[in-house]
Amino acid sequence: MHRIGNGHFSYLFLHVANLARMTDFYANTLGLPVTFQRADEYCFLALGVGGPQLALFPGESIVPEKTNHWFFAIDVEGLDEVVAELREVCVAVTDTFVVAGGRGAKITDPEGNVLEIHEPSAAQAGA
Repeated sequence: MHRIGNGHFSYLFLHVANLARMTDFYANTLGLPVTFQRADEYCFLALGVGGPQLALFPGESIVPEKTNHWFFAIDVEGLDEVVAELREVCVAVTDTFVVAGGRGAKITDPEGNVLEIHEPSAAQAGA
């Protein structure tokens, strides 16, 4: 029997209303490197070296309203510095808070998708 537990997380597919604006936000504001793209068709951005990718595709969300029933988290080093840098470029960031395995802060992208910036605790980072 084949199980997906032996696989790896490849990419997060995200429908976006404005591909150019969302590519600019994730690439230039958040600093995610573009791995490949085709203008007006799609954009893939790296979520870490050798890790999964964020795949932006134009289209309507399959969720009719933003219900905040999901978000994705990006691990960072130096959460306080990252929060300060994002605020310097006018990204609204929550105050930091304690989460399982570390600390976090949340931001919302231009289309209302929630992201958590997560700094693992020393114990979790060493695991």
